[in-house]
Amino acid sequence: MCRGSGLANEKIYIFKELFLIKMVKKEGCSNMEVSFHGINLKKNICGGKITCATTGNIVVESEGKKLVYEQQIDVNPHKPINKPHLQQTLRESIIGIKPKKVKSKIIFKGDHQPLEFPKPKIISFREEVSDIPNTKYLTHSLYYHPAKFIPQIVRYCLDNYCQENDIVLDPFAGSGTTALESSIKGHDSYMTDINPLLDYFYPIKMPEFDLKKWGKYFEDAEVFLEKVLKGEKTNVLDINGELAYWYPKELYNYFIGVWSNYHNLKNKEKTITQKIVILVLFRLSKLYSLAEHSMPKLFISKKKRKFMNEFLEKKDKYGIIEKKASNFLKEINSSVTDLLKEKKLSGKINYFSGTDSYKFDFKQIPKIDCIVTSPPYLQAQEYIRTFKMEMRWSGISNEKIKEYTNQEIPFRKSEGIIKGDYINEIKSKLTKKNLIAMFDSYFWFTIKTLEYAAERLNKNGKICILIGNPKMEGIEIEIWKVIYEYFIKNLNYKPLEVFDDKIVSRKLFKGRNNQNPEGMKSEYLIVLEKS
Repeated sequence: MCRGSGLANEKIYIFKELFLIKMVKKEGCSNMEVSFHGINLKKNICGGKITCATTGNIVVESEGKKLVYEQQIDVNPHKPINKPHLQQTLRESIIGIKPKKVKSKIIFKGDHQPLEFPKPKIISFREEVSDIPNTKYLTHSLYYHPAKFIPQIVRYCLDNYCQENDIVLDPFAGSGTTALESSIKGHDSYMTDINPLLDYFYPIKMPEFDLKKWGKYFEDAEVFLEKVLKGEKTNVLDINGELAYWYPKELYNYFIGVWSNYHNLKNKEKTITQKIVILVLFRLSKLYSLAEHSMPKLFISKKKRKFMNEFLEKKDKYGIIEKKASNFLKEINSSVTDLLKEKKLSGKINYFSGTDSYKFDFKQIPKIDCIVTSPPYLQAQEYIRTFKMEMRWSGISNEKIKEYTNQEIPFRKSEGIIKGDYINEIKSKLTKKNLIAMFDSYFWFTIKTLEYAAERLNKNGKICILIGNPKMEGIEIEIWKVIYEYFIKNLNYKPLEVFDDKIVSRKLFKGRNNQNPEGMKSEYLIVLEKS
């Protein structure tokens, strides 16, 4: 019957009519041979569902003669078979065979071969890409971003799997590592990401201006920042009372005044000047809040409470804040200046921020040659929550933030189920309904987004995906295997490489309940080629 699906022996099913029902209880079958009383019809069949529509003629052998199965059985693989329709289609489609002469004995022969996963090659991308001194070089550390894609991995992919002037796509753009490295290497790139704050980050991280213009922007930003911090607090805006939770009352009132000044005065400044100052205010407002600024998730820690209690005892606390703001501004100036002096950004960067990549119409971008991306990690963090404070200070409403939150992977209701040998096996071990729902949601939206994005790949185009192995209920989920199996078996991609890169440093808060208390030890880069 279906070897590899849990049923070891061949079975015979007897039906009263000529159609297929409940052939197997378990799924994962493929390349099944169906025999209608000596007439062998080969199709991909699974669990009573046709999982792969016929793409060409099928040769049917009967009594030494070859007959042709000409018509395609049009069945949605995600829905149960329409049995009367299938019966009629079979009768009309098998040429030369009269239904009355076909007996109802149907034999299924299992020939399923599970995909063999390669052993990942141990690699250190930091050592392989020696011309990048560290993960924070240039503007890669311009602002905090959770689970950042280190630049050495992106550079390795661009150097080894992209040709000159190739077009690159990252459907989970995040901090923009792929965009910056692509531009440095002369590749035009396209980025999509759900985070609307990229409109503030990217124009500074990946500047389109030259060093001379930057000098003027920086001078203007110094003046503008001083007005924001020291100017008279007039026309105080009703930004959002929910922010008060994250501040001692005294500091909340202070930052309400600062941000009101910013919003009241920003339209008098150049766009780049506005963005420079808001980056400073983002960092400042997080540092001097009760929110733990050294971790991705927005929460109040004991360590941060202690820090803030000690800070509030200082006599010149507002002077300290202003000095820290000046230091933040100098850090931004230093990183952007180094970038403009050392590198030429010759590749054009196109990005779509605040965008649900799953629903994004990738047809609006040109055909691409390479995808370099790092999808969100299962149960890694609530991405939008990480930036919720910055979003509110920037003027984004609570209603809009909820819209973004509802689009997050894996916190949205799944629209389907990703299936395969490995993912089915792992899922069968999970017991908690809420985690199973998260599991299904994560893999559906992650893999389908990658699939839709990959439809824009040219033939022989490469897709490089970096991902880690989180845990659910103590079970390690090797996400790379799910993606690898799906792209090879369902989309006919050619496997090229799988790398294992040990994580050198990680942000891990040991005092909190964590599904991965020791953190992930490695990240895996899979490289596939479109056939």
